[in-house]
Amino acid sequence: MIPRQKLKAALAAGARETWELAEEFGVTCEIVQLRLSLNDCQELIRSYRGQED
Repeated sequence: MIPRQKLKAALAAGARETWELAEEFGVTCEIVQLRLSLNDCQELIRSYRGQED
């Protein structure tokens, strides 16, 4: 799957869209959505959403 640290790095680099993350990790959008739905990513996602506001 997608390691949390690599996901964090991709978000820090500016990837925000599901398709961007899927392309970055060589997986489908569905896999990205599954990974983002896991508990260990929820705080990470909130922190990057807060930066966009």
